[in-house]
Amino acid sequence: MSSIESGRRESLASTANGYLAIGVGLGLLVGGVGLMVVSRGAPVLLVMGVLALIAGIIALAGLYMQQPNEARILTLFGRYSGTDRAEGLRWANPLMIKRKISLRARNLNAPTLKVNDKRGNPVEISAAVVWRVQDTARAVFEVDDFELYVRIQAEAAIRHLAAQFI
Repeated sequence: MSSIESGRRESLASTANGYLAIGVGLGLLVGGVGLMVVSRGAPVLLVMGVLALIAGIIALAGLYMQQPNEARILTLFGRYSGTDRAEGLRWANPLMIKRKISLRARNLNAPTLKVNDKRGNPVEISAAVVWRVQDTARAVFEVDDFELYVRIQAEAAIRHLAAQFI
């Protein structure tokens, strides 16, 4: 088993519907302003209004928009918390870092390699590779640059194939 097969696996992140979070956040903002207006010098109502405003701002800070064929890698203080693949307006803990990763199919035109056949004649070989990210956690955390990794692996596969059959 190679080291790439033994690493971290993708897990589902705990996120929420963003429309519900907008409702709660705006409700807290309106409630906080309302409490501050009606406080009339009462420190308890004033403090509650300020706390409601702060909670509303924090609630709205966790919103993000997720497009189709896109995922977010969620990390909290450097620790992987999961991957969100759901589309639309989403909400997650505002302290989490939400890294976007595309799940769309991509094309790679591998470079043309010059190899020799069994008789020593030069042959040029190339390949067109269509690929997509299946496991977001492995793509982000197991290699430095997964696009470069795919390019290098495609070239190595072409060389191996050429050595086998030509």
